[in-house]
Amino acid sequence: MIISNDKYILDLQGSLGTVYGDGKLLFKGFSGTAIKEYIRYVPEHRYKFRGVKEHQRKMELAKDLEKARLKARENAK
Repeated sequence: MIISNDKYILDLQGSLGTVYGDGKLLFKGFSGTAIKEYIRYVPEHRYKFRGVKEHQRKMELAKDLEKARLKARENAK
């Protein structure tokens, strides 16, 4: 998926993301970090990634819940 404005381009390919500015490579790496970098340069496109942010938040909450369950299970022994 490619998202762009006049100056910046975000290219997402699976779990990899690349950000270009004025034809120059600015970032290449994990797609979540690439999205953050792109939003840093183009904050008006933040609305396009609302679903991604919500999904990341849900995954973090699920990890926290699992850690709490494991800790409770260890404390019960």
